Amino acid sequence: MPDFGNRYTAIHTLGTGGMGAVFRALDRLTGAYVAIKSLTVHPDILDIISTSGTDLRVALTQEFQILATLRHPHIVSVLDYGFDTEGRPFFTMELLDDAHPLSAYVHNCHTDQIFSIFWQALQALRYLHRRGILHRDLKPDNIMVLPDATIKVLDFGLAVLRDKYETAEQIGTLPYMPPEVINDERYSEASDLYGLALILYEIANGAYPFATADVSELIQSILHQDIAVSGLPVSAALQSILARLLSKDPTARYQSVEAVMQEYARLAEHPLPAETANLRDSYLQAAQFVGRHAELAALTTALDRAVGGTGAAWLVGGEAGVGKTRLLDELRVRALVRGAYVLRAQAATESTASYRFWREPLRLLLLNTPVSDLEAAVLGTIIPDLEQLIGRSVAAPPTIAPRAAKDRLINTIIELFRRQQRPLVLLLEDLQWLGNGIAVLDKLSRLAPHQPLLIVGNFRSDERPQLPQELPAMGFLRLERLDAAAMKALAVSMLGQESGQRADLMAYLQQQTEGNVYFMVETVRALAEEAGQLQAVGVIGLPDNLLASGVRDVVQRRLSRIAPADLPLMRWAALAGRVLDLHLLAALTSPSEVAAWLDRCAVIFEAQENNWRFAHDKLREGVMATIAPPEQPPLHRAIAQALEQLYGDDPDHCLRQAYHWKQAHDAEREMHYSALAGALLLGQGAYRQAMELLERAHTLAQTIERPAAWRATLACNLADATVAVGNPGRSFGYLHEALKYLNGPTPQNPHSNARSFPAAIRRQIVATQITLAYNYFEMSTDVANGIAFARLATELQEPDGDTLELADCYAHLAVALRVADELPQAEAAARRASEILAAFEHQEHADLATLARAYSNLAFYWTFAAYWTESLRDGERAMHLYQRTGDLLRSRVTLMNLAATYEWQGDFQRGMEMRQREYETALQADDPYGQMRALAGVGQLHVYLGNLEEALRCFQRRAELAHIVNNPSSTRYTYLGMSYWRLGRYADARAALTRAVEEMRPIVIPTAHDMKSIHNIAEMMLGLWELEPDHPPVPEADSVLVMNLVEQYGRRYRSGEAQMLVLLGRYAARRGEQAEGMRLWQHALMLANERGNRYPAGQAAFEIGRRLPPGAERDDYLTQARNIFQQIGAGWDLHQINLCVAY
Repeated sequence: MPDFGNRYTAIHTLGTGGMGAVFRALDRLTGAYVAIKSLTVHPDILDIISTSGTDLRVALTQEFQILATLRHPHIVSVLDYGFDTEGRPFFTMELLDDAHPLSAYVHNCHTDQIFSIFWQALQALRYLHRRGILHRDLKPDNIMVLPDATIKVLDFGLAVLRDKYETAEQIGTLPYMPPEVINDERYSEASDLYGLALILYEIANGAYPFATADVSELIQSILHQDIAVSGLPVSAALQSILARLLSKDPTARYQSVEAVMQEYARLAEHPLPAETANLRDSYLQAAQFVGRHAELAALTTALDRAVGGTGAAWLVGGEAGVGKTRLLDELRVRALVRGAYVLRAQAATESTASYRFWREPLRLLLLNTPVSDLEAAVLGTIIPDLEQLIGRSVAAPPTIAPRAAKDRLINTIIELFRRQQRPLVLLLEDLQWLGNGIAVLDKLSRLAPHQPLLIVGNFRSDERPQLPQELPAMGFLRLERLDAAAMKALAVSMLGQESGQRADLMAYLQQQTEGNVYFMVETVRALAEEAGQLQAVGVIGLPDNLLASGVRDVVQRRLSRIAPADLPLMRWAALAGRVLDLHLLAALTSPSEVAAWLDRCAVIFEAQENNWRFAHDKLREGVMATIAPPEQPPLHRAIAQALEQLYGDDPDHCLRQAYHWKQAHDAEREMHYSALAGALLLGQGAYRQAMELLERAHTLAQTIERPAAWRATLACNLADATVAVGNPGRSFGYLHEALKYLNGPTPQNPHSNARSFPAAIRRQIVATQITLAYNYFEMSTDVANGIAFARLATELQEPDGDTLELADCYAHLAVALRVADELPQAEAAARRASEILAAFEHQEHADLATLARAYSNLAFYWTFAAYWTESLRDGERAMHLYQRTGDLLRSRVTLMNLAATYEWQGDFQRGMEMRQREYETALQADDPYGQMRALAGVGQLHVYLGNLEEALRCFQRRAELAHIVNNPSSTRYTYLGMSYWRLGRYADARAALTRAVEEMRPIVIPTAHDMKSIHNIAEMMLGLWELEPDHPPVPEADSVLVMNLVEQYGRRYRSGEAQMLVLLGRYAARRGEQAEGMRLWQHALMLANERGNRYPAGQAAFEIGRRLPPGAERDDYLTQARNIFQQIGAGWDLHQINLCVAY
């Protein structure tokens, strides 16, 4: 069996022929069976026969470009295309189960069946010929008959392969070759009609007209022997037509299908069969692509560049009905024939609140792209059938903070695209409705130029005109309405040359549609309904008031053709969404009824890559407009009940259920599903939509009885959502509300015996208290409450023994107590946490997120307690765990802590490596706050290293980000002022100092993160004061405020104590207390040497040395300082020593 790649699995052979074999195959993406035709031309032969000047591979793909667009009731649909693993071309077709070749009916076909077959085949040929395609190989085996007597023509086209590769013997269809082809004359539409007539003769006669045993004799019979039709059991009209079609001279035959049909209408005893809506629709939907050649050329150029490795991203905008989808369809065909892998997604109003927009493209990628266990777990949150796609079980992803979970999901999706080596084309529709998934698109559009990736998305520009500004990395093409020439070309493609070029018809269409493609197709449809068939449009009179109300009338006219009995299901379908949920509709009626309904209403729908959907969203809107407001709630209730019956509390369907229960006015069920959907979306990073749903559930719960634990969970989810949307202040109220529901202890009410709580409730209380402790430290200046909640959580967790949760509590408590200046208790807590964690270090089933957080907090404590070995050990452990959980947010924080550990020891180069990784991680996560912190660290290291212009650029970029995210609490001027000071821009430094003091004024208890800001403002202030001793740069009260923060920081954080003592010594000296200053510097030097703080050691030695009188002692201290600064690369400080020695 050929290998068709991971998507298609060949099962068995259905048949073979001169050019290839057909296989039954499973499409793993859809679970459906398809037919695959594999061309048996060996790749080497393709190369050999391409040497005559025609690249056969290109020619084959050009023919496929046409075949892939064909959709007709009597033509087998080509679905997909590619090359197998050995380089042989193949294409997939709809599988015709229970169909039989026409050759099986040669001996048992009555007169009515003969005419039906003839007429259906004529319709198929007319469609092909109008698209410029000749079949070239008509024979009984290429016409399949379905159980309901419908025929399907197959194996058409691919003329270039037949011309190049087949000999008469290999064709196997010599008996059906027209005489002119045997004579090497031009193949024409009349040649196809000859083949069809010969097939009809054989069926009616019960046998082929000539002897076939001898090839030479057969050829002579085809060329010279007439075929008598007078005795055939068919009507006289059909006999007459067959006789002319079987003429040896092609010019004596009818020259077109239309001519055959018109002749039959003249000769027949009964009228022509009615033109069905489906048949008419095949012409309308597949009308010639017109008026967009410039846009298509631009996108095709981008496609060719993407195939060459340099991708791009484009937006296509325009009003509804202007042809945006058709442009993407044409690009898709060109992408397929160039060997690109084409993915498609469509946004919808009912799914904007989650990342499920990306589900179908990701499902296709997963068939060909290996993923790690963590990646699979993350993607499983938006792809329910992921285990079936990748063939292995998938665990739930580690639980991390909502913001980190969003970053993890987005980056996992991006990484999947980044791994693609094959050219990829991503076609996205209706982006005006795209919600949170836009974050993925923004990142992908920035990635595209560096990948073989072309992204093209369309949107209604009148509904979301700002979309190009939201996606600045995407180019923009605007589609206008068709001009007169394009309108004429479109009319001809639908109606033929004669009718399509009538001046009165064109004027009418211009007046009625003004060049809107959708309106124009619908207008022609309406005219055809009036005339009875497409061919009569323009021949009969044109009504004046056909479309008096514009598009609304167009839609309603089309919908009016729906039988009243079909309307209820149509309304349910419209309310449920543009893409039909066939399982839902079957639950509302029955599977057999849905299948029959689809067949009856096919003119309203279209098939798109294994799904059915409304052919245009205006049709769906038109159906919904028929539902009066009082009728809507019962319909929504029926949908909601069916969804509940099908899916229960399945998270993937909770959002839909919340919507439909809301429309059904069922508050209790709406509340239930809103809470579930909100929690799901929060985990997927759809914060604002999650917030709306959670707040709705919260409001409804005020009047509906729910368990306390449920209410507490809802409140905690709301707290997470408020932090995620950038409003952390509101989180405290929700967290306190959760504790109230759980009757949990608070600093204001530290009641109760911990053992009185059930274990599950106690865990929920502890988790809430720990979150409060963290939020108070990170998101407020109320450090005291943070300390209190850390204590309460630890006390409440203690009765459960040495659990991982207890270690986490002690690690939090250690950090809190250090901030509280309770240093012995802080160290005891840290040692206790470390002792408990030792038992979990190698446990595979431990909660990785909790374990990582505990190690990270411990590393943080060790860093600022100056225990460097422990800090690096636990920091690396935390970093490894965060990488396993995919938590970019906490990975960045851990990198920041590792960088600080190296910096305190004077290893500025290693610290810079960590800071750069921290910044890259923040960029990867699109985390502006993280970028600000990382830029502060990178810039500060540049300050230490003497790269002052680079430092200033970092601080300026940091200030820009603070402005963009509207973060007024950011201490931007402490950093900018420091770089101004060391650059010698003293006026700028003075101005920055004044503003920096205001930034620092709210700080009551400094946290570890305040270290750089405190050091910078103090150095800037003292340096400017030393320049002008008689003019202090700030009022005395402000200098006291600054130095109080210096003193507090040094007392609380051992790692910073020596550096703060250096600053305190300079302050004492500035105030005339020289002896106190010298004492403080000596103490700083001793502590720095004991603790391995090389930079503060150099600073202390410098301050002592420069104040001593000339002599050996002065030289010793300055030499000691110089050696340290040289070793660690502190360029600016080294320059200060050189200045000091020079003077």
